[in-house]
Amino acid sequence: MASTQGAALLQDEATGHYFLTGDSFPKIYDFTLGTWIYYLADPQRPGHYTTNPRRFMKMVPIPILGYIPFVFSM
Repeated sequence: MASTQGAALLQDEATGHYFLTGDSFPKIYDFTLGTWIYYLADPQRPGHYTTNPRRFMKMVPIPILGYIPFVFSM
């Protein structure tokens, strides 16, 4: 993990994804997907984020409707 001026570049070796985050957390840029994703909070443990699997959301453009949330796990 490399860190510069409050930003962190992360690599997930299991999935091959590279992420960039910083002050925008839980908003994370996924270089592999080429988009911003949101790390979802764990509803069972306030103040914590999901683990095993980690759950994320990204906004997907849908013609006429605009953007809808798409939740996925890694």
